[in-house]
Amino acid sequence: MAAVAVGPRELYDVCARPFEAAIRLAGLGGIMASCSEFEGGPIHTSRAVLTDLLRGRMGFTGTVVSDHNGIGWAQTRQLVAASPEEVGALGVAAGMDQRGVWSGRTVVGVMARGRRRGAIGALRFTPGVGRPTPRGGRRRR
Repeated sequence: MAAVAVGPRELYDVCARPFEAAIRLAGLGGIMASCSEFEGGPIHTSRAVLTDLLRGRMGFTGTVVSDHNGIGWAQTRQLVAASPEEVGALGVAAGMDQRGVWSGRTVVGVMARGRRRGAIGALRFTPGVGRPTPRGGRRRR
């Protein structure tokens, strides 16, 4: 969970360009978020990285998956949220689609519980609706 000591331009020019080639040339269907931090916050809850850069500038339309328990660590180690429901909502709002591991709990169960408790509004669920979930290998066109 190291901070990335680069600005947005260098992040794109140096780090993201090889991934952009894979997205555009190979039709990459899934990507795993890094446990790093960018501009003071976890990548797992960064709209600037997951939506603006990855989906917007780089044209990625596939599934973004958390790195192991990266979204959970955004709550427990990087302290960006007070509960699993809140960090889940932050991740979804940022552009995260699936969680790798959640200490035995599923992202759907935690998010549904947060919705029932009123901690997560309906709009928090809408960013990923309609995006295909790849089932192994490259997506068919």
